[in-house]
Amino acid sequence: MKHNILKSILLTTLLLSTASGLAKNSEKEWMKVANRQVMVNDKLCYLIKKGYSITDTTNWETFCGVLHNFYYEEGNQRTLYVKKYDPQADTIHATGEFMRVANHRVTVDDKRCYLVKNGHNRKDTTNWKPFCGEFSNFYYIEGCQRTIFVEKYDPQADTIHVIKEITRDSFDPVKKQKELRRKEAIRDSLKAASESPVTEPDNKEK
Repeated sequence: MKHNILKSILLTTLLLSTASGLAKNSEKEWMKVANRQVMVNDKLCYLIKKGYSITDTTNWETFCGVLHNFYYEEGNQRTLYVKKYDPQADTIHATGEFMRVANHRVTVDDKRCYLVKNGHNRKDTTNWKPFCGEFSNFYYIEGCQRTIFVEKYDPQADTIHVIKEITRDSFDPVKKQKELRRKEAIRDSLKAASESPVTEPDNKEK
């Protein structure tokens, strides 16, 4: 339990560090998109708000324009990195968001596919979707669940471009291999010691 809390704190710290770092280094902004849409004058509109706060659930604004470079999914709240936050604009251009990659792949129509989901909530283990395209700027490791920051989350795309890897859950494969080799060496040493002939001490007086 304590270990999981520490991992959650570390992930949150990394996400906030990435968010604040990107915000400081450009004129772009963070915004959130609600997990549902609303009708305004017979038009289906988004609910959006400025910033990337996880706890603030107030002050949503309606946006009836176009979210460019964005794959909308009903039921999922999203955090987007946009060129400019403006609820009155005709178009808001998204330039990045967080997504997760599962620690195993699945076979779809004889093709090995990734399991992906938008967002960065590692506690949510539902709504994984197959992604049968390719990642750019990303090295996949079987057995490692990952949080990455991408230009656009879209399971239907041919390619998802990764801007930055945020964190890896599960094991570190390099560290794991070193630990396995260490244990094997200890086991081999104990086995060799048990199989060695025992030499009785020579207690005869000269």
